[in-house]
Amino acid sequence: MCLSCGCVATGGSPTDDHGDDDNLVLGDLTDAANAQGITLAQAAQNIVDSLAATQAPEPAVDIEPDAVLKALDVDGAPKRFVLGVAYPANKVDGHGEFMTADELERVAWDYARNHRRVGFFHADGTENHVEICESYLYRGPDWETTDIDGQTQVIKAGDWMLGGICDVPGFELVKTRKADGWSIDGIARRRRTKAPRR
Repeated sequence: MCLSCGCVATGGSPTDDHGDDDNLVLGDLTDAANAQGITLAQAAQNIVDSLAATQAPEPAVDIEPDAVLKALDVDGAPKRFVLGVAYPANKVDGHGEFMTADELERVAWDYARNHRRVGFFHADGTENHVEICESYLYRGPDWETTDIDGQTQVIKAGDWMLGGICDVPGFELVKTRKADGWSIDGIARRRRTKAPRR
């Protein structure tokens, strides 16, 4: 696929080993499945399950109670403007993950230069209801404000901010709290490292 690098997700060939026999290709998985008389999907799942059973457990991470930041402010009609933290720097999120300020800067710049799309609920076909008009890294000092529910938030240097103008249906989702914060969606590599102190 090369099955071991996942390039097929970006248009790679299912049989290309990139000139290295150590990479797994679709034929390898097919041979393994046939040897056991199981489906390709079951063989792939068995590999995932086996890896999970042999890996050391991930260290416990203390997640701050306010780890998932909500929208900062909702402007009234006719602007239909929302502003919030797209992702905080050096702060563990609700999935037990985090990005350093440098990593987050690269992500935010890539989004502003190459993507600038917004959907709802990580679902296909929900785009074009919010037009991004602000995307920046907050440079400090600490900024104390409130979110859509009136809860206090402290925005720190390095946090990635996004602001957008909603259409009427999109703004209705925000006002009714069905959509109350940004949530990034993308592909990344995970590294194990010590959780940051903020």
